[in-house]
Amino acid sequence: MPEEKVIIESMGLDDLMQVIEIERICFPDPWPFSAFLADLENDDICTLTAKFNRKTVGFTICHVDLDGMHLMNIAVHPDFRRKKVGHKLIEHLFYIGERHGCRIMYLDVRKSNSGAISFYNKYGFETLYERKGYYRKPPEDALVMVLDLSERSKRGVV
Repeated sequence: MPEEKVIIESMGLDDLMQVIEIERICFPDPWPFSAFLADLENDDICTLTAKFNRKTVGFTICHVDLDGMHLMNIAVHPDFRRKKVGHKLIEHLFYIGERHGCRIMYLDVRKSNSGAISFYNKYGFETLYERKGYYRKPPEDALVMVLDLSERSKRGVV
């Protein structure tokens, strides 16, 4: 699958069934339909999909405010991992953050999710602190990670 064939678009109502399918495959405690619907209707939430041949293969949801971004959810269908889909999604969020003048991006990640932590580390995210008992199913602590978006561009992190 060539990287240039993956298209990043704003998420719409017609994407929700495929997004929810990916969510259920990827996470042990998936978000309910109502959460996705609420995010679509919130002007402060950026919802994006990654599509290959018109099929949704990944998505991200990010809260954007005056100077920061909170990456709330990002997932790529297992069949499309390690094909730069996550890269394209997060790079698109960085671009949106730049346009909005955001200075930082932060996120929560399961402490045991070494693949995701490695992915975030590649972009310069650093662990800020540990949030005890953040996840319910299964119970687990979260790492709160942060990225200084202005430092990211100075370092030339890609």
